Amino acid sequence: MRIPGFRTFNRIKNYLGNQGLILMYHRVVDLKSDPWSLCVSPERFEEQMQVIKRYTQPVSIDEIGTNKNRLSSLSKIKISITFDDGYSDNFKFAQPILNKYDIPATFFITTGAINSKEEFWWDEIGRLILENMRLPNTLEINISGIKYSWQIDSSLIENKDIFQISNIKIPPNNSTISRLKLHYVLWKILIPLSMNEKKTILESLRIWSTKPKETRSDYLALNSKELESLANSKLFRIGAHTVRHPMLSRLTIKEQEQEISESKFFLENLLNIPIRNFAYPHGDFSSETISILKRLDFTDACTVNAKLVNQHDDRYMLPRFAVLNWNGQDFEYKLNEWFTQS
Repeated sequence: MRIPGFRTFNRIKNYLGNQGLILMYHRVVDLKSDPWSLCVSPERFEEQMQVIKRYTQPVSIDEIGTNKNRLSSLSKIKISITFDDGYSDNFKFAQPILNKYDIPATFFITTGAINSKEEFWWDEIGRLILENMRLPNTLEINISGIKYSWQIDSSLIENKDIFQISNIKIPPNNSTISRLKLHYVLWKILIPLSMNEKKTILESLRIWSTKPKETRSDYLALNSKELESLANSKLFRIGAHTVRHPMLSRLTIKEQEQEISESKFFLENLLNIPIRNFAYPHGDFSSETISILKRLDFTDACTVNAKLVNQHDDRYMLPRFAVLNWNGQDFEYKLNEWFTQS
């Protein structure tokens, strides 16, 4: 059943003019555990693409908020699809559906994960904490010279929707927490650390949890062949997303430039194409980050700010709306809500 409010598209299209909307996806896959709400199932992703094809004009990231294809944009509102991180399911499940409906997309790649047989560190934390049937009752761990100690109540069930990550506080030692909160707390503690520090802590957590290192195929990043196949399609663009997915604003200028330039040059050397698009890991950046992007000849960069794009927006601060695992009808409703909120 179609959402009646979506019919307002015809009434607002002239008002919106050169405004558009960028959607942010991460994963297209069915998973048992999804603590970050990153996954859209293949079935629901196809429903969402059907809605996009029916009501909007899908365009590349370069055409959002510009005068390009102006005649087409007068009849349908422009929308652009992006994917962050570079999970292999982007190729296996998202790509065939995008091809089926002739919808362009941009894939922002964390290059340090390409061809890796290791999971992203945040997924590894989820495996150790959330998918372990028998966690010890107490965690005592030293991280960056600080000793943490918590009692874990595995019977305490909390809904992930109650957690706002930016507001999560580190619990005092000897307090009791759920395994879900422990998962988010560890993420918050680890996120500013270097990759070597993260790996050391993950090894300590494996020993503590008695859960050995494991490679889950559903959690791996793209390999070179999959990435090359995406790059060879006229529908798709490849963008950079750093090497190790850090919080860029917490790095020195030199470290930021290294993360950004190495990811760009890796992709250009592998794919033999210019890399001009960028997305900020965690949506985090500083004024120095933007200066680095301009110096490296990037033409735009995506944030995680949720609002419409227009032709006057700073191309290095493009906003995006995060898409959840909605069915087609709910997705219609959200699109209508986003388009009419401005």
